[in-house]
Amino acid sequence: MKFVAESRLFELNLGPSIVEILRVSGAAGASIGILDGRTGEKHFAGFGSRNLSDPADPTADEHTVYHLASLSKSFTASAIGLLVSDGKLSFQDRMCDVLPGFHHVDDAISTKSTVLDFLSHRTGLAGENALWEQNGHELLLSENDTLPMVTYLEAFEPLGERWTCNNFGYDIMANVISHASGASWGDFVTKRIIEPRATRNDYCSLSRARQQGSRLHARAYWGIDRSNAVKSTISDLLVYYKAVLDAWRSETGSDAIPKEASHLKNITELLTPHIPLEPDSKNQWYGAGWAIAELPAPLGSIGTNGMFVPDMPLVCRRSKTEEESGEGEKKGPTLWYHNGSLVGFFSSVHILPEDGIIIVVLVNSIPKSDAADWIGQPIVQEQLGCANKNDYVALAKSSAKAYDNMWTQLSKDVVEARARSAPAKHTHRLSAYAGRYKAIASSWRWPDLDVATYLFHFGTDGGHGIATLRWVHDPDVPEGETFAKLPDTDGRTHREP
Repeated sequence: MKFVAESRLFELNLGPSIVEILRVSGAAGASIGILDGRTGEKHFAGFGSRNLSDPADPTADEHTVYHLASLSKSFTASAIGLLVSDGKLSFQDRMCDVLPGFHHVDDAISTKSTVLDFLSHRTGLAGENALWEQNGHELLLSENDTLPMVTYLEAFEPLGERWTCNNFGYDIMANVISHASGASWGDFVTKRIIEPRATRNDYCSLSRARQQGSRLHARAYWGIDRSNAVKSTISDLLVYYKAVLDAWRSETGSDAIPKEASHLKNITELLTPHIPLEPDSKNQWYGAGWAIAELPAPLGSIGTNGMFVPDMPLVCRRSKTEEESGEGEKKGPTLWYHNGSLVGFFSSVHILPEDGIIIVVLVNSIPKSDAADWIGQPIVQEQLGCANKNDYVALAKSSAKAYDNMWTQLSKDVVEARARSAPAKHTHRLSAYAGRYKAIASSWRWPDLDVATYLFHFGTDGGHGIATLRWVHDPDVPEGETFAKLPDTDGRTHREP
């Protein structure tokens, strides 16, 4: 794998490990940036290919443009913070008061949920990713579809009691931003967050990226843009995250107050723990667009590696001697982080606020494991000088192997589950099941990793016709969703002859 890099990653002896993590993960290329707030120095590294279809294309570097995926959530949360500073919103405003047309069948969601509830993922609403991302990751929602879609989402946890990641929650924040500011989400973020930093390659739309000469892959994540689809580079992201850090220092009266005031506001609220990431978690929380951890802690809670490594390792774990001596009770360093994933991209950011260290990793593939997270975490432990270090190459190999095994096992499990659920003999011809089925929202197909996603349960109309299809496409809704069979084009529901 070809690479270009400054010295810092290799001073930390991480270069060979990063190359191996990318190799076993199956990633094409990655860009890495580190800002050392103690010295102001920036260190960049690029690994692998920027464009596999063009062998002559340069190696990925700090100027390569990537989709940020869920790292975009910080931009949306920062936009809300600016509107609060402008006096146009409050974090505690009820959604029904600030967003015309907002309602939900659950009374608590409809009348009590706040702006902060949606920013902190504590609404209890099901994620229902299948309703915006379909086979081949084709996205069918328009910008105007998300508000009515939220009305449809099941409330499977009481409001405010549990963290449940929900992309729709951030997407309707765009409606809040537009209503409060009079500008579109993209225009507001561009004018108030991107332009004041004078960065060159931050984009809220593909059209602007193309105007600036970017060769970014032509995928427009409309309908869910505000949670997933800011586009940027390592170089520009370090500038943005430095502005976040400077705003936090100014608002908290830190000893390292920046010389120039940040243009961002109310960052402290975004970086305040609002809900534990897990019900029994004592050292990991979600703020608003940010996860907050008190080390030692397992990281990557918003990434995908936890799907394949059941027990994510503690970063800067304490030794047995430290635990026995009482040293383990001491508060460890605070870390802010977030992960992101979309088809073709993985991303991660880790910030150590006390030291002013910012680490950003962007990967231009969505391969066998979340390589961005496996690369970001060892940089954190090296920067902190953790005595007990995790072997992230071994973890990447383990997760990649588990990924491969998953598909083999999934095929077997689907066959077995189908045999258990199917009757001894089908009572209808295959043609009876053919047709179009519709639920409240729409009728799409989205492949997932759970066996239930591949099983369809059909119901009859009491006679000889097929009337419904029940599909468990969201693990948060184990009873599944029922789709009603639509009449044929001639107005008849298909029946057996």
